[in-house]
Amino acid sequence: MNEELYDMLEQADPQELDALLADIALPENEGRLRPKRIRARALQKAGLEEPRRAALFRIPRKAAVLAVCAALALGIGAVAYAEDAREYAQAVTFFAENNLPTEGMSRGEIKEVWRDITTGRFSSGKTAETLNNALGVTGWELESPSPEQVGEMWAQLKNLDYLQKNVDGTGMEYWICYDDSDHYYVAGLRDRATVWTVSFPHAIVERCLPLEDGVIFWGTQTVTGAESGDAPLTWAARITSRGEVLWEVVPFVYERFQRIDTILQEEDGFAFIGHAGAKLFLSHLSPEGQVLSRYSVLPKDALPYSGIFAVPFRDGYLVRIGESRIATLSREGVLSDFASYAENGLLYSIDDMIEYGGKLWLSAQTSPAPTGGNAGGRDEIANVLNEIFSRQAFSIPDEEMTRLLRENYTALLLVCDPEGGAPETFYSIPGCLGYNLAVNENGELEWYVQSVRQAFFSPATSSFTIGGECQVYQYTFDENGTLLSQKDTGETTIYRK
Repeated sequence: MNEELYDMLEQADPQELDALLADIALPENEGRLRPKRIRARALQKAGLEEPRRAALFRIPRKAAVLAVCAALALGIGAVAYAEDAREYAQAVTFFAENNLPTEGMSRGEIKEVWRDITTGRFSSGKTAETLNNALGVTGWELESPSPEQVGEMWAQLKNLDYLQKNVDGTGMEYWICYDDSDHYYVAGLRDRATVWTVSFPHAIVERCLPLEDGVIFWGTQTVTGAESGDAPLTWAARITSRGEVLWEVVPFVYERFQRIDTILQEEDGFAFIGHAGAKLFLSHLSPEGQVLSRYSVLPKDALPYSGIFAVPFRDGYLVRIGESRIATLSREGVLSDFASYAENGLLYSIDDMIEYGGKLWLSAQTSPAPTGGNAGGRDEIANVLNEIFSRQAFSIPDEEMTRLLRENYTALLLVCDPEGGAPETFYSIPGCLGYNLAVNENGELEWYVQSVRQAFFSPATSSFTIGGECQVYQYTFDENGTLLSQKDTGETTIYRK
């Protein structure tokens, strides 16, 4: 009878298999299976035999490994399909928890998308289609989206209800979209429904700053001219929550390869901070988009292409330059060294900065300095890559990759002297990366960290070598540095290096 059932299930097409397994109950505990009971239920549906009562069959499960795509070789055909049913149930639960649509999807497609997202691979075309339907925003319908583009869709979907970086004071949500011709446009949404769109075919829209009513988008222009020497100009546009474009502006005096790094809203308008080559740029704009002042600064040290961002500090700004160097910038464009963070054998990377309770708080992370080669300039993960390459293997189990990556990072919260930046107190969390800082409505400091949940090795991918997913945790402190609470936010971020 077992062989008869096995043959029947092996020969069934997906629709027939769905019909046979559709209402087979699963045990509540994921670590336990009832293969005899499930086999009997399948036999009953097939009209081959009445069900018989069976004892519980227990299968141990490693607690540290996420229940993703586990293969249980039990030697019984029906048990293999029981595992299929268990995975399908997990996939359906995952879809429900993340508000992903299942309409028109087969059992296999649901599991395919579930595996693709939870492993962080984002290589399935069905995943892109599903996320596009969930977002409800046009402009993502690319013919062959890359894993990076699909991962960006997932990150935007997960961030929608988190720190709400793209939501203004009226509740309008803002999205950056592009079509098959790589023409950018922006969309305003309310309750996940598109209210309006504005096209910017002459611009590459990179980021946005939500306001109380409306938003500022910024990036670079795709058009060139005599002023720019046939190279793109920086660009920004302010739009109301009703989709009305108030102004477009070129904020800086032109310099080749220029980019906007940060826009800060101030009482009298906006501060634009950016850089190009060795120069740092600061411009002040009125609320109406009029350029009030422009400054260019030539620091004594070269500026990195990326890794620059700024926050308000005292009467001016605090600017992170590179990964671990901080400088002050006055409103008149005077740049002064402030602090640099380093330690023997460790690399520091500052993720966010905030002035709170009379102190300077830094969210950062450390990783071991390379002990061998720097893996093509990727110092942060050089030791991890060197360990993999030393094994002379082109693959590594995801569990082992996750362990190596967790051992590589430690998240740090530094409480520093606001006068000179010297650390006075620090908090550390192994296996995590630093993230954002914010002050909540109760006047408490919230520190968000990214705990490495799973990782995979992808040497054939052009834009990254190690990918994965992190779980976001929140820690709350008072002005004295006392930890008040901690929680799992339930949100995730995408890891790519």
